[in-house]
Amino acid sequence: MARNAVHAGMAGKTGLIVARWHSSFVHVPISVDTYKAGVADRAVDAGATIVNDISALTYDPALAGVVARRGTAVILMHNRGRSTAMFWRRPR
Repeated sequence: MARNAVHAGMAGKTGLIVARWHSSFVHVPISVDTYKAGVADRAVDAGATIVNDISALTYDPALAGVVARRGTAVILMHNRGRSTAMFWRRPR
């Protein structure tokens, strides 16, 4: 339940920020960096035209549907794993 609240808060804040930028810079493409479908959907509602996903659509399966349905440009990136696991070292 806490994760859903955090996710909803993140989507709301992202939407507000994108809306403010979009109203100030109408002719500038706005990209949102997220791998969460709900955040991307809210950002596109607010004026974002590009979704930059560090997981190449692998962390949230619903994100592919969002960018396809909304006709949003998407940048697919790669990484070496989730941040919680990337910096973990094996004990010696």
